Amino acid sequence: MPSIYFGNKKVKDVNTNGVYFGSTPCKQVYYGSQKVYQFESYIPSSQITYSSPNNYSGVLPIGVYKIALCGAKGNSTTWAYSGYPWGAQGGSGGFVELTFYNPKTQNIQINAGSSGNATISLGNNTVITARCGGNAGINSGGAGGTVTVSGLDILSVQRQVQGNNGGVAAYNPPNVASVSTYGDWGSSANPAGGARLEYIRHEREV
Repeated sequence: MPSIYFGNKKVKDVNTNGVYFGSTPCKQVYYGSQKVYQFESYIPSSQITYSSPNNYSGVLPIGVYKIALCGAKGNSTTWAYSGYPWGAQGGSGGFVELTFYNPKTQNIQINAGSSGNATISLGNNTVITARCGGNAGINSGGAGGTVTVSGLDILSVQRQVQGNNGGVAAYNPPNVASVSTYGDWGSSANPAGGARLEYIRHEREV
């Protein structure tokens, strides 16, 4: 259990319900001009969800978060030509990682499945779509997936990149690599999409 000190004198233990002035919750406590307490919804830098595939739903409190999202790989295909087997790879999924401020407590829904696009919704609005790689066709590899972001208070973008295009070759086409920062999401090595959500801090500004 954390505690609040004025100088070296402990004056308050802080439990998970925070600090109150009467019945009013305190977001910050100052001793003179020195901040001695800052409310946090989670422990800063704590990981809320991280997996591939990832289907997560919950309530997102006010605060700054880092989110990573990747679409799944597109389907591959094979055919025969002049007596030889040929194949084409689907494209890899698009990927984005960014830091944003969530201004109100609201529902969050993450859908990053074994196939298809990956999406994140806040409230009733889809705010991020990481598209899956395109499906391969005869003589053509699938295109890499793209990313769309809208309706977020973005503080910084760590990475936003289109997926790799799939290749075409006799016998076995080359594997298509992931563009994800995490776990080879959306690639030949791991075709499923994925997501990671991290809590940074409560206040928008440091």
